[in-house]
Amino acid sequence: MLEPQKPALRITRCFTEALSAYASHFPTLLLGLLLAILIGFLSLTFLLGSLFAGFLVMLLHAMEDRHIKLGVLFSPARHFFRFFFIPWFILIGSVGGLVLLGLTIAAADSGDGFRVLNFANPTPLIDALQRKMPLNDLNRILTIMKIRWVIFVPVLAGLAYGAFQGLTLLVKCFYIFILAAHRDLPMLDAFVESRNAVKRYGFCKHLAIIALSWLIIATSVQLSEGTPDRES
Repeated sequence: MLEPQKPALRITRCFTEALSAYASHFPTLLLGLLLAILIGFLSLTFLLGSLFAGFLVMLLHAMEDRHIKLGVLFSPARHFFRFFFIPWFILIGSVGGLVLLGLTIAAADSGDGFRVLNFANPTPLIDALQRKMPLNDLNRILTIMKIRWVIFVPVLAGLAYGAFQGLTLLVKCFYIFILAAHRDLPMLDAFVESRNAVKRYGFCKHLAIIALSWLIIATSVQLSEGTPDRES
């Protein structure tokens, strides 16, 4: 018996449909985005999560070519605590392991872990990183900084594992805001649905979408800063 075909997610289609939605409803979406940023910071970021979710619903309506109402921006605020805790859930889940690992090492009785984090003498390390250090240079740097390999290797492995787990959780939360707002799901239910959707359509494709989105944002910020003034 043939297995059902796995649904396809085309990255180019995601960006083209999003850009088309922005172009077709640009004034309303721009106004909604500016209001979300302004009110979010005026509320000391307490409403930022619910306003972000509302803006995503507005964008979804635009992609469905539906009439957009600014009131949609504020509708998720009815579930204030849900959208207040979602960003903390993502943040703590993504970097909490790294922070816990760092605190554990810093509290070690030997003090070696603290030196791993504090880098009392970072100059040799920075110089070597800039020169793409060979292994013998790393050994010399650790000797200068009085860090033993037996401490350095587990710490490095723990940091790498924590970063991987944090990135994995971040990707799994790809749809959590839109599901919590559009389908009115509690936070944990929205996370489960988001995780299943990422698994269904492909983890690497979602990771690529996030990376490309951040690249576009970073490039836009660099371009908005403009070129340095030329001396006459």
